[in-house]
Amino acid sequence: MRTSTSKRIGALCINDVKPREVTRSQLDCLQDLARLAINELELRKLATVDSLTGAATARVFLSTGETEFQRARRQHHELACIAFDLDYFTRINDAHGHAAGDQALAEVVTLCRAFIRSTTLIGHLSGEEFAILLPDTTTAAAAKMAEG
Repeated sequence: MRTSTSKRIGALCINDVKPREVTRSQLDCLQDLARLAINELELRKLATVDSLTGAATARVFLSTGETEFQRARRQHHELACIAFDLDYFTRINDAHGHAAGDQALAEVVTLCRAFIRSTTLIGHLSGEEFAILLPDTTTAAAAKMAEG
């Protein structure tokens, strides 16, 4: 199966106990199923990954945060969250245009990822607001990370 941009994403496998001929109608049906699977995957990506920055969407971040909060509470583990926004961000948009502002937002996520574990969740909450979810992290360690 390939996405609309021809990226290979997998194969649709159907098993049968005996080999047989596949009719054109059956092949068309299988192709329709493959297109549905691809569409579903692409819709899931649109719903979970912010297309501008590559960070998690606010909905995914908040949902994951709630799950992690409940887990930390249940297992008595540490949990920290760093929330931040970009001061004077509107000046970038005003001085250089929205395309430059969009690029700056994406670069912020790239820079943050350089300092966090690959499994750590960063979310684009809105506008120039972001948050980083840090399971099994003390407040002191999160403060040190935020300052560094």
